[in-house]
Amino acid sequence: MNDSTLHVSLCGDSDEVMPAGGWCFAPGQTIQIGRHPESDVVLKSTRVSRHHLTVFDDGQHWQCASFGSSGTDCDGSPVSHLELESGTVLELGPPGPMLRFELLGGTEEDDQRGTISIWIDDMKQGDVASFEKLWARCFSTIVKLARQRLGTARKRVEDEEDVAAEVFQKLYFASVNGKLPELTDRQSLWRLLLTMTRNAALDSINREQRAKRGGGHVRGESVAEDPRLLMPNPGPSAFDNFIGQVPTPGSVVSVKELVDQWLERLPDDEARQIALMRLEGFGTDEIAAQLGLPLRTAERRLQQIRAAWTE
Repeated sequence: MNDSTLHVSLCGDSDEVMPAGGWCFAPGQTIQIGRHPESDVVLKSTRVSRHHLTVFDDGQHWQCASFGSSGTDCDGSPVSHLELESGTVLELGPPGPMLRFELLGGTEEDDQRGTISIWIDDMKQGDVASFEKLWARCFSTIVKLARQRLGTARKRVEDEEDVAAEVFQKLYFASVNGKLPELTDRQSLWRLLLTMTRNAALDSINREQRAKRGGGHVRGESVAEDPRLLMPNPGPSAFDNFIGQVPTPGSVVSVKELVDQWLERLPDDEARQIALMRLEGFGTDEIAAQLGLPLRTAERRLQQIRAAWTE
């Protein structure tokens, strides 16, 4: 459990205004840093994005994710995500304001083989209980990050919980199918979740924009865009729970079980591999390139897969 208070202060030459004593945040908080007037740490420099940094407590350590268009540097190197240590200095939008982070109080409980690492290993073996523990630890933070990426001004068909559930669905599918050898510990988990959340939020925005241009009917082209399209006969099912207002880890596992059943209906290993790649978000051209297939062949195989699942 993380019981360290986070202290943030400006360092170096800066025209920014800092409250006396800097900013202090208790464990468990999620902190927004940027030019947006409602940020927890407001910076006025034009080098800083409106939502530049998100700092959050993952239950054991303070993590920092950079979303600024002008980037963030640590020790002169660009970073998109890092675990904060006492004394970490970040430069926002180099050359821009510099922030120093200090951890006050608390104890270090990290060891070489942490609990999250064990959960990850067990999840890769299909252990549902470990997946549920990772969900419980990370889901609310991913929802907050997705909300930030989606924005709050516009009315959305898909909300931040939909995006977070999509991220965890893909995490579970890819893990149990051996597609994430680099996922081994807490740091690699957060790095992967942050990247997946950015991509999923962008996909959600793009889908909505295409829907507006196409009258709202755009999802028939990709099984990855709407998992209900994988259903032989769409109707009440675990998928309905998955895309509902309150997604659960159990619904994601149910999806995995259903997809395993549908994969068995496909004629060969190549078709099953194509279906899994499509579900994981690969485009037709990417599938063709990775499998060494002509594009027309990949398109034809996808049509055959859809046909097999709608018989």
